[in-house]
Amino acid sequence: SGLFSFAIKDSNYENAAKFINSLKLFSIGASWGGCESIISHFTLDKVRTQMSWLKNVEYIRISAGLEDIDDLIKDLEQGFRYL
Repeated sequence: SGLFSFAIKDSNYENAAKFINSLKLFSIGASWGGCESIISHFTLDKVRTQMSWLKNVEYIRISAGLEDIDDLIKDLEQGFRYL
């Protein structure tokens, strides 16, 4: 499995919610201890950081689990169509 984050183009809460809610294989959550794929949304204005230039941007964090990689990729691709 792997953990990574990315910023969304045209960053706003509504776009982040549309993307996440369109996914079928990723569970929404914050626990990275399991083997299933999980997705969460965050902004750095709610997180302590030294990187003030990254604030006010919507981020998606993905923990890729043990599901079939092609299925995960297809799920993410269809989610990106909502952005």
